[in-house]
Amino acid sequence: MSLKNSTQGLLVFGYGSLISIISFLFICVLEYSTNNFSFNISLSWIKILQATFYCLFVAIIEEYIFRYLFLKRWLTSKNKPFNKNVLYLGLISSLIFGFLHLKLDAFPLFQINITLSGISMFYAAFRFRMISIAIGMHFSWNFIQGVIFPFQGSGSGLESVFIMENKAMMYPEGSSYIVIAVLLEILLITLLSRVGSFSKPDSYIIYTKQL
Repeated sequence: MSLKNSTQGLLVFGYGSLISIISFLFICVLEYSTNNFSFNISLSWIKILQATFYCLFVAIIEEYIFRYLFLKRWLTSKNKPFNKNVLYLGLISSLIFGFLHLKLDAFPLFQINITLSGISMFYAAFRFRMISIAIGMHFSWNFIQGVIFPFQGSGSGLESVFIMENKAMMYPEGSSYIVIAVLLEILLITLLSRVGSFSKPDSYIIYTKQL
């Protein structure tokens, strides 16, 4: 991999992280603004570092399985246009992604929201033709949720920067505002993809007969 591609991959990873930060804070302000948070004075920076690598590992593995493997043909051939197969693959991979995050006590809202998040990351990977943006989105969400804040999820049980009084609060993914947050993500993905060389108008044809 060339230095240029590596630099571009890191930049796009940063875009993904920024998108999830904005999305998470949007939900956090609406859902948890009245809750009391305090700084964790017994914070272990070694555990924070371990948790960071854990969140990154989970993001890389899951994005490879649910986005890269399904979009491989479009990621390796960046000029391959949008067609109905992308829609089918996006829906299938996102539904599987949502099912594997099954949480019966919050069913079906939790699974619907996770599926929508999967669609957002799938769209990001296709739009940029780079998996690093989806990894950035996934990592950033898990890191903020489980390492910065003590919410359950991929970061649950890890050392967190802030402590919340009510541990029984629902997952952020169970919020009814997720739909708006996902639409916000899609808007940001679309706008950021138009920056520089990421804009590829001819790649987003609604349907062609080309396979």
